[in-house]
Amino acid sequence: MRQTLPALGGGTPLVLAGALASSGPPSCDPARIRLVFRDEAGEEIGGGADSGWILSNDTWQPVLLEATIPAGSATMTVELLGRLDCGVFIDAFFDDLSLSPEGGCNAADIAPAFGVLDLSDISAFVAGFLSGDPIADFNDDGLFDLSDIGLFVTAFTGGCS
Repeated sequence: MRQTLPALGGGTPLVLAGALASSGPPSCDPARIRLVFRDEAGEEIGGGADSGWILSNDTWQPVLLEATIPAGSATMTVELLGRLDCGVFIDAFFDDLSLSPEGGCNAADIAPAFGVLDLSDISAFVAGFLSGDPIADFNDDGLFDLSDIGLFVTAFTGGCS
């Protein structure tokens, strides 16, 4: 399974986080997560990240990959892979996947262009708040309430340092 997005600017650090679980024989590592960058021609370019094949033995395994978008990247693709060459049927499951820029100027810097607090950050917070997206749960309590709004406003008005 793949999802391709337009690449952010070259030099932007990213974090791809998630979890995978799989079942297969002990000799077959059946699940993998990759981040691939491609240029305007669709050719893969360096700088991606790869979890390698992970055997989870039916236990959720956290995955955290870090990469920096290389100059010349037009797209970035997250790939969720399962092996088909193990000789038996294998289940591979993926959950809690997120791809986000690392190192915004503060907690309110949640939308491109990063390093700048602007209307796109406010719009992303409001959309996340209304849809229940964890990006808007600023105190990580699972609730979307005035506390989250207050924390966002405080971070936003604090500006970039």
